[in-house]
Amino acid sequence: MIKLDADVPTTTWGFFKYCIDVLDITGMARIYRKEHSTLYKYARDPNRFPEGEVRQDPLQRLLVQCRDVVRMDGQRGMAAVRVVAAMFADIVECDVSPRQAVTPDKPDVIGECLDDYPPLVKLHELIKAHAPKAHVEDQLRVLIREVRETLVAYKSEEGGHE
Repeated sequence: MIKLDADVPTTTWGFFKYCIDVLDITGMARIYRKEHSTLYKYARDPNRFPEGEVRQDPLQRLLVQCRDVVRMDGQRGMAAVRVVAAMFADIVECDVSPRQAVTPDKPDVIGECLDDYPPLVKLHELIKAHAPKAHVEDQLRVLIREVRETLVAYKSEEGGHE
């Protein structure tokens, strides 16, 4: 869950407005190579301005593009969009992981606990071998998924009484 201050933008056009405030219109013009008037149109609430006074901002277009790639190319498209999402997440020191439900793959909590060790050992081996950062982070995600499976199994066996 993301905790937001009241003044943090929650729309793509609001983000553009915020960026104009932070980076200045001249800075935004350098980034996008667009006229100031176009950039201001990106930063307008489409519900408050007549057609022609608002333009669909590039971030909104990217979201549409990503939805279409997922819709048209299924799992491969989803993987490609996750890579893009991970690029954005990395800027703010976050991770991207699928929301699919975690289902234990061992018959009991003890089995799940034991299942956590091999990915942990592999993570440590990658770190000791100075493996590429991406490989280490991928292994960390595998380990986190295994630990989540253990937690789900623990909760389902009536563990963790209140």
